[in-house]
Amino acid sequence: MWQHDTRLKLFYILYSCTLAICAISCVLINQKLKYQKYNLYHPIIYFVVGYTVFFWGGRGVDVGNDTHVYYWWFEKLHSVQVEPLFYYLMVFVSYFTKQPEYFLLVVSMLTVFFLYRGSSNFANLYNVDLPIIFILLLMSSASLSMLGSGIRQGLAVSICFYCLSKYLLDKKILKIFVIVLIAMLIHKSSVITILG
Repeated sequence: MWQHDTRLKLFYILYSCTLAICAISCVLINQKLKYQKYNLYHPIIYFVVGYTVFFWGGRGVDVGNDTHVYYWWFEKLHSVQVEPLFYYLMVFVSYFTKQPEYFLLVVSMLTVFFLYRGSSNFANLYNVDLPIIFILLLMSSASLSMLGSGIRQGLAVSICFYCLSKYLLDKKILKIFVIVLIAMLIHKSSVITILG
């Protein structure tokens, strides 16, 4: 048990340190190139997105509390009781591969995509640097938990985050309601978005 906990902590530390280096790089780039037209943020963002997707999507079965459960669900697809949209996502991925590692990669890509789009919307809304807000979001303990253990909940929450970033200020309540209902088909805890 101790060895597993130590490896998990090292896994989180490596991930967080890499993102911290990227965040510091963004701050330094911002200070140095404040008034120049070209943007060096894009390569950093592309690296962070790719790194996060492959870091979490490519992890082993022993990283995260529930990862072994998702492996088992994917392998025993037709005997699983899970929210319907998540089930159909597993079925869809299973048409292309029977390897649960690739399923985790797909879920990681979707989660990071919605977190990135939501961060981008908030960055534009509040006129802050996208890389900084995105990297800080990924470094938060909630994101570490969503990407590492609560895979279904992480995907559902990232969809709700994107939805709120896009439609809340415009008070498009019906769109928010519909998207949150869709997210609830991945994980029921998304209902908190409506109740909040």
